[in-house]
Amino acid sequence: MAYTRRSLLKSAGVTAVVASAAPFSLAVGGGNFAPAVQAAPPPRVFGAGHFGLELKGTPVGAVVAAEGGNVFADVVQFFPGDGNPPTKQLGSLHHEPITLVCPLSMEPAFWDWVGHMVAGDPASMDGALVMADANYNVVRRMEFHHALITEVGIPGLDASSKEPGYITVVLQPEWTELGAASGELPKPGGAAKQKLWQASNFRVSVGDLPCGRVSKIDSFVIKQTVAEYRDGGQRFPQLIPGKLEFPNLVLTFHSIDRDPWQAFFDDFVIQGNNGQGSELQGALELLGPDLKSVLGRLEFDYVGIFRLAPDEVDPVGPNIQRFRVDLYVERNRLFVGNLN
Repeated sequence: MAYTRRSLLKSAGVTAVVASAAPFSLAVGGGNFAPAVQAAPPPRVFGAGHFGLELKGTPVGAVVAAEGGNVFADVVQFFPGDGNPPTKQLGSLHHEPITLVCPLSMEPAFWDWVGHMVAGDPASMDGALVMADANYNVVRRMEFHHALITEVGIPGLDASSKEPGYITVVLQPEWTELGAASGELPKPGGAAKQKLWQASNFRVSVGDLPCGRVSKIDSFVIKQTVAEYRDGGQRFPQLIPGKLEFPNLVLTFHSIDRDPWQAFFDDFVIQGNNGQGSELQGALELLGPDLKSVLGRLEFDYVGIFRLAPDEVDPVGPNIQRFRVDLYVERNRLFVGNLN
């Protein structure tokens, strides 16, 4: 199957990111101001080629696809109030988020940065997104400053899938600028191929509940909210991390394993025994081609159940009944690398 940039973003669970500015109102010189929604231009996808990521001047690996990072300004419209036509002028400057589709073969420094965000300890980072042509000659360099990670996306996992798996990471920089484009990107070596991960290669655990026949896990995104702070002398806002939002975990498993899950649901939900002492620990492991080596691990703390129901039956598929379980998670930790 041939992959385009857009299809890779779609398969990784990424939608196009469009930044927009909220409407606001001013009174100017006794005239009238008509608030209007000020939106960023549509995000531009970088052209076909190869992408390299740097953090603090050090290369940390090749990303599969990337977009965003462009600067834009609000357009503010004023009505003079004397019958003259409205005038427009530029308002605050903003930068689009940068969306990266990342293989697990990225360097440890990158995953350490991602892991700190997932663990609730976000850190800002300077770096650069470098684009090269088909021959790995650098043609564009976008440098970003004081970027915070705002999203970490895990793709949908399916035991029957043959698709490669990628982690989606979204950065929000305080500002970006184009740097000098020169040199070459390193060509991928054997290590990257050895760490190629497929979306079918996973293992999950939730307490001592049976998880060996979990066939699907819905995609999910861990989000870090970010607030903008501006003072009178700043052209670009300062980014301040806010609350961390953990998504629910949705598993699909074979009906053979229903009884233990039903017992947990009945006790936790129906009987109301759902205090912190009844919550469980869990983990999602991303496995190598041998289905033994662990390339990445996402650990779950304080897991509770809130829904258990039969999955929809495929009328043209095999006659196998499955159940879907919805779990909440209070805290995550992410580790990527040789974890065996």
